[in-house]
Amino acid sequence: MAHIPQSRIDNIQFIIDNQDEDFSPVMHSWIAETRIIKEIGGEQAPVNQEGYDYTHKVYNKVELKTVYERDWHCGGRLAIRGLKNKKNKCDYIHVHDGVNNKNFMIPHDVVFYEMKLDGNDNRFIFSGSYNKTDNQATHNTGIIQKYEI
Repeated sequence: MAHIPQSRIDNIQFIIDNQDEDFSPVMHSWIAETRIIKEIGGEQAPVNQEGYDYTHKVYNKVELKTVYERDWHCGGRLAIRGLKNKKNKCDYIHVHDGVNNKNFMIPHDVVFYEMKLDGNDNRFIFSGSYNKTDNQATHNTGIIQKYEI
């Protein structure tokens, strides 16, 4: 096992001990994205790379979006935000639904030209139950389910 500097261990312990602090969602998202990229066999893009988070031998340039809770501003549905500045800069949008532990690899053109985007073309919403217990956002929910990986 590789040597882990004590400062990293201390930082991880600090996050565990202070999970309710404002920084926790940001740290959780970063850790989750790093783990997901590694698990799918991707290579993380440089920190300041605009338009995508990782590259993959099959999917090329991929933007990873994660959702871990229902968005009560969207009626309790799940929402993927921050899309507008990804248009024409990636090949796929990888959606990780941490609520239901599902992953989807949606082609760029499907997201931007077939899905219903709102919030000034910056987000799409879909059903958190995948329309098993509701009839919300049926258009986007139907599309996203075609791309589960």
